[in-house]
Amino acid sequence: RDLRGAARRQQEETRAAVSVIAVTFCLHMQSAVNFCTCRSAWQVPLLSVARKKVSPSTFPSTHVSRRSVLPSVRDLATIAVGMSGGVDSSVTALLLKEQGHDVTGIHMTNWDSDDEGYAECREREFNDAKQVCSRLGIGFKEVNFVREYWQHVFHPFIEGLSVGGTPNPDVYCNRHIKFKLFLEYALSGGADFLATGHYARLRRSPNGKIQLLRAVDQTKDQTFFLIGTEQRALQRTLFPLGELKKDAVRAIAAEAGLHTATKRDSTGICFV
Repeated sequence: RDLRGAARRQQEETRAAVSVIAVTFCLHMQSAVNFCTCRSAWQVPLLSVARKKVSPSTFPSTHVSRRSVLPSVRDLATIAVGMSGGVDSSVTALLLKEQGHDVTGIHMTNWDSDDEGYAECREREFNDAKQVCSRLGIGFKEVNFVREYWQHVFHPFIEGLSVGGTPNPDVYCNRHIKFKLFLEYALSGGADFLATGHYARLRRSPNGKIQLLRAVDQTKDQTFFLIGTEQRALQRTLFPLGELKKDAVRAIAAEAGLHTATKRDSTGICFV
């Protein structure tokens, strides 16, 4: 009887712990939707638009000069662009290519979805990224950080939840994967800079340090998720979309005939 009672109490404690983790995770996801601005669902009937031929008139007119929003790189450079398969990275690559830079797209895999039956989703993202690079006439590569993501992002995330914390996997990923390992991979391959489709701005201060500034589109601003990015990484990073509104990004993609123009934004968390 004592053993059964102890087992019952242990089960109840386990259920309570799992409930806490589940609630905390749901709150994190809600926060991601509210504050991680490139994550929010685009307020357009995507299923109906996606089946139509995309044209610039599908989107609001933005009257924004592309040249005015490009990063201030004095000389033409070799730039690696993190290609997720979405519209933001697609337009990032497009803008840099139009400016005359030597651009290569790199698709990064951080989560092994094959074991969970979601290989089709991963393949779709890969194919979308590859198709955009092909249309733009730029190089395309793939790199795998599944093991490193588990070690530096997912495992610390679970550990943090288990002790009652509210860890943010996006912050971990940006600090340890995208703007460290991924940046190092890009630079080792000959790139001068790494560019991504984040909504944020960078400004060099008089002392040479790079300041991280909020994006013009504050409903899409992602600076919160970039707060852990090291200064040495920011020195080699470009955010071409920081001066653009999201509807302008989609309009540019549509004008260029990119099929990602109508693609819905992702959650941004690889294991969801």
